[in-house]
Amino acid sequence: MFDYRYRAMVLRSMEGQIEEYVEGLMARVFGSGLQPVEIGRRLRRVAVRDRRVNVKGIATAANHFVVELGPADHDRIVGQSPSIIKDLIDEVRSAAAKERLSLSGPVSVEFAVAEARRPGTFSIASAFDDSARVAVPAVLELTDGTTLDLGAAGARIGRHHDNDVVIDETNVSRFHVQLLPTDTGWQLVDQDSTNGTRVNGQFITRGELSDGDVLSIGPATFTFRTV
Repeated sequence: MFDYRYRAMVLRSMEGQIEEYVEGLMARVFGSGLQPVEIGRRLRRVAVRDRRVNVKGIATAANHFVVELGPADHDRIVGQSPSIIKDLIDEVRSAAAKERLSLSGPVSVEFAVAEARRPGTFSIASAFDDSARVAVPAVLELTDGTTLDLGAAGARIGRHHDNDVVIDETNVSRFHVQLLPTDTGWQLVDQDSTNGTRVNGQFITRGELSDGDVLSIGPATFTFRTV
């Protein structure tokens, strides 16, 4: 019996080898240095490509990534922008939100050096770190006083039954909004919903959450609480 999981692994490996070959060829021909934006673009592809379906049938993106660079590229890229890790983490969160993928926990990105790697080439390894801890534990308080522990993966809210919080109303989008942990707190990301998401009465598409913020999604109201 043919193992489709094995086939997918082989295709991913071949894709990565082709990308590295093309990048190395471009670097040798044009002599251009590797740029952070190139890493960001591939990181988005890897985050979406290496998804998995958890036991609840929910598509989940990896949350830990290791970017392997050659010595010269590592020193130049990591040294030129102290905020590059934060920017790359934001790229993963944005890609997951756009594809309506859950995250298995807080996102982390790290760089590794490979002495033999050619300038202009890099690889990205992904992993699912279910043991990751959130910086600020939080819950979502419902109007009846019950609470939902947001855990390490956050929550998706919308009309579709695959969401963590289901609001069965026509003015709520199928996948309406996500609450995601960051390295300092929590972030709300509206998923291009039709009628928008309000925080304390103001429509927002993306923003940091604070203790006591009131979220309005269609007719439903929730209070974000840190614990």
